[in-house]
Amino acid sequence: MLTNRLKNTLYAIIINILTKVVVDSMPFETGHKKMGGRRKGVANQTTAKVKEAILSAFEQVGGEAYLVKVANDDPKTFCALLARLLPTEMKAQISDSASESIVERLRRGRERAMQDEA
Repeated sequence: MLTNRLKNTLYAIIINILTKVVVDSMPFETGHKKMGGRRKGVANQTTAKVKEAILSAFEQVGGEAYLVKVANDDPKTFCALLARLLPTEMKAQISDSASESIVERLRRGRERAMQDEA
C-alpha cells in the first residue's frame, strides 16, 4: 500500500509531466491561421451515428403511423416531441396599421383602468 507522502509525490510528478506535455506540444502564437478540426456545419461522427440509429429505429416501429398512434394514445408525449421540433423564436412583422391598432387598444385599456381606479 502506498503511503500518503509517496502518493503526493507521484501526483506531483504526473502533473508536472502532463503540464509539460501540454505546454510543449501546443504553443500558441497569435496571427496564425486555424488548422485542422472539423469544417463548420459538419456533424460529429458520434452524433451522426446516433441520428442514423434513431431514424432506423423509427422506421422499424412504423414510421409516420407510429407517430399517429403516439399522438392518439399519449398526447402529452407527442406534444413534448413537437415542442422539441418547433422553433423557439419566431419573427413577426407588424404593419403600421396593425401596430397603430395595438397602440390604440393599449391606450384605451389604460384609460379604462384609470377610470376604474377613480
